[in-house]
Amino acid sequence: MDYKRMKQFYKQYTKLLRDKKNLEKALVDTNSDKIIAEEMLREKSNEIKHFKDMIKKNVELLEKNKKANDRELEGFKNRLEKEKNETVVREKNKFLIEFIELLGHFEYALENIPEKNVRLGIEMVYNEFIKTLKNNGIKVVEDENVPFDPQVHHALRTEKINGVKKGMVIKIIRKGFILNEKIIRPADCVVSD
Repeated sequence: MDYKRMKQFYKQYTKLLRDKKNLEKALVDTNSDKIIAEEMLREKSNEIKHFKDMIKKNVELLEKNKKANDRELEGFKNRLEKEKNETVVREKNKFLIEFIELLGHFEYALENIPEKNVRLGIEMVYNEFIKTLKNNGIKVVEDENVPFDPQVHHALRTEKINGVKKGMVIKIIRKGFILNEKIIRPADCVVSD
């Protein structure tokens, strides 16, 4: 039941209450037609009771609908928040993949620049990039002499090296990156055989 209908019920209810009071007053003022007045009073009392019951049922229905709407709104807010978070993570991952490719170019440049001063400048910029990544929750997979983990490493080749246990990462070819426990890019590496 909507608000407009509730308002109509309330108007009828208040009118019935006024009628009842008028009848009670008429009963007190005059003793004539006492039986008729009492009968009319009973009828009005019954009508009032009926309207009270209807109003009570409608209020209960409105409260029930409000609770259902509140639950639906809360669910909608939760879905919206989840979708927003997923979109942020997806866009951040997309950016990181492009950013990581740029870091690969820096690494290549560092390996191939013979001039010491230029190399030093590029190393400083490169280190700032790595620091920025780490400050934003990105873990760099670059450790060597650790057991090979197919979740974070990608073996490009194997090499047999004396004194090194089988299945150890002996060289990182290209660094890997992890964001929030999700692999953005596995580390390309050489594994001992």
